Amino acid sequence: MSSSRTAAPSSGLRAVRSDDLSRPGNSSVPAAGGRGPAARPGGPGRSGLGALRAGGFSVTMTAHAVSLIDSYLYGFVLQESSLPFSGTEELAEVAGAILRDLPADAHPHLAELATEHALKPGYAYADEFGYGLTLILDALHPDEAPPP
Repeated sequence: MSSSRTAAPSSGLRAVRSDDLSRPGNSSVPAAGGRGPAARPGGPGRSGLGALRAGGFSVTMTAHAVSLIDSYLYGFVLQESSLPFSGTEELAEVAGAILRDLPADAHPHLAELATEHALKPGYAYADEFGYGLTLILDALHPDEAPPP
């Protein structure tokens, strides 16, 4: 997919995620059984549908793409909002406590991930969103010729 097709949906999804996290109790991050961000008026489902259809996605492929993107967005926001830390200092405290209580050989890959990635200067869990979204958008491909 060309960058012109991914730019608008990607930037729109980033804005929705930021909006979702910036307001406590936001109803677009519902309890189980609720309605996700794409169902919200003006959410990514509304703006993304036209972009996908205009970009050559069939109705069926558009449905698949919106479901995938919405699930990723909703899951990331839910995961990020339930982390037991909100910044690098708190992350260091939480990770330090976990690593202290963890037998050295019990979960070596978890310890490695914490020390070699998450606890490095400049790490922010929020940055993982863009990486995952890029993977998803790069994997989606139109299956029809775009309308003239």
